[in-house]
Order: sequence, then structure tokens, then C-alpha cells
Amino acid sequence: MSPRKRKAIDFSEDLREKLLELAGIVIKKEVAANNNNNAKENAYGDNRNSNNSTFETSASIQAEANTTTAVTKTEEKKKPKLSFELRREAVTLKHRGDKVKGPLKHLIYLRAGLKFMEHAESVDSSQQARQYRSTGNYISSIANVAEEAAKVAEKKGEIEHFVILNYKLAAIAYMRTFAIRSVKLKQVRDGLAIKLKRDNSNKVPGASSGHYDHLSYFVQEMNDVLLGLHLWRKADEYLSEINEQNDQSPKLKQQIDSLPKLELYVDNSQVLPMIETVKNCVNAMY
Repeated sequence: MSPRKRKAIDFSEDLREKLLELAGIVIKKEVAANNNNNAKENAYGDNRNSNNSTFETSASIQAEANTTTAVTKTEEKKKPKLSFELRREAVTLKHRGDKVKGPLKHLIYLRAGLKFMEHAESVDSSQQARQYRSTGNYISSIANVAEEAAKVAEKKGEIEHFVILNYKLAAIAYMRTFAIRSVKLKQVRDGLAIKLKRDNSNKVPGASSGHYDHLSYFVQEMNDVLLGLHLWRKADEYLSEINEQNDQSPKLKQQIDSLPKLELYVDNSQVLPMIETVKNCVNAMY
């Protein structure tokens, strides 16, 4: 009985590149291992013929390397601890806000939202997008609560500024989510463009499962941008409605004029300064 011939596997270009990349990583590891072994052998041969100063130099280099490693490990340990503490503070503020009423509720909610944003910036890069999206969901929810409370409030000018600030902060959080995910999104977009270019049939691209997966992912990721733009526009519309009111109270005007000038797109180096600006602004109001 003749042996069965194996059918050749037709890899996609993306899969082929991934396999080559993995193969390259394996080869690099093997080369690095061989280099390390050779280096050890050479070091052993050199040390046999070297004087004491060589050993002292090697010892000092090793001590410095150990110190650097220890510092790196300490920093890695500090980051999760800081992240945990920030989240705990944010949750505590949220629960405190649940128990009070009036403007104080929305002040505490706002501080909780800012603390959640600090937490999102402090976590590992692999978790940042998810945490920012969660933060955007929370801040947009407290913005809705503030807007409903402002409608039935006895006095004007006590809650409206919280509505504007929360909507804008939620929009910023969603845009941060998109900014963090934009690298992967670009890869998906490029992959989709290649697949669409190769599709020579007359079928709708979305009919292919591969195309549909790419399109579905692309639309899902774009949702963060759409939410961010929607909430930012909502804050601007709410502010315009307030400015058009003829019976605007002096306190309301003062609160609105005191609001910080925020930008929709904030990069990672601007997040913490922006949070401090909002904190200082709110502290000045109370």
C-alpha cells in the first residue's frame, strides 16, 4: 500500500507572516542561548589567566546589574499597588456619593470619576483600553444622573456645571480608549484592505466570514469614537442651552464661566495634568 500524500496547506499571507515571525523568534532565542554559552566559556578561559582586578571588575558589574534588576522589580511591584489603591479610592468615593443627596452627591461622583481615570492611566498597557472604556461608561452614567437632577433642582447653578464636566470627561475617556486601541485598529484596517483587494468575485465583501469579522471588529472599535463625539457634542449643546436662558442666575453664570477649557483628545502625558486642572477648578468653586 503506497503512503498517502499529504495535501499542501495554503496559508494566508497574514498567517504565513505570523509563522515566520514565530520561527524567527525561536531562531533568535537559540542564537542568544549559543552566544551566552560561548560567552561563558570565553569568560572562564579569560578569568583563568586574568589578575584579581578582572574579578573585581566583573563583581562590580554583576552588583550593578543586580541593583538595576532589583529597582526594576520594585517599580513593577509598585505599579499594581498604586493601581489597586486608586481603584479602591474611586470605589469608596462612588459609594459615598450613593449615600448623599444634592450637589454634594454630584461633587463626590465627579471626584470618583477622576479617580477612576487616574486608575485607568496607572494600569498595565494591556488593560488600559478596557479600563478607560469602563471609566467612560461610569462618567457618562453620572452625567445622566446630574442632568436629570438639574431639571428638578430648586436652585439653578448648583448641578449644571457637573453635567457639562462629566459629559466632557466621559468623551475624553472614550477617546483615550480609541487612541490606545488605534495601533491594533490600523492593523485590522490594513488587513481588511488587503482582503478586499484580493476579492475578485462580485459578492459583497461582508458576505465572506473573514471580511465580516474584520468589518465587525472595525465597527465595534469605532464605537468608542462615536460615543466620545456624541457626548462632547451633548456637553456643548447643554452649555448653549444654558447660555441662551434669559433668567440665568448669577451663580449659574459664575459656575459656567469657571469651567476649565478641556480638549477632546488628550494623550497619555496630558491626562494627569488635565485631572489636576479639573480638581483645582472644582475646589475653587467650593
